[in-house]
Amino acid sequence: MTTSFVDAEGLVADWVNRQTSLVGEGRPLPKGAHLTSRLTGALSACYARLMQVGGGRALGAENPDQVARISAEI
Repeated sequence: MTTSFVDAEGLVADWVNRQTSLVGEGRPLPKGAHLTSRLTGALSACYARLMQVGGGRALGAENPDQVARISAEI
């Protein structure tokens, strides 16, 4: 049996940042999606801060059955 682990937050950030209808100059999220708590130099531009909520976060990557819920602060 092979077990693989996924960085759910990172995958969602990558997906959001590839969406040309969301990210970029003149779009709803000009600065894209990030995992850091604060993005410097983003005062005049909107961005999303992603975080995992629920889903047994305390068990982390050791739980292969974990279902990740990702929340975004704009």
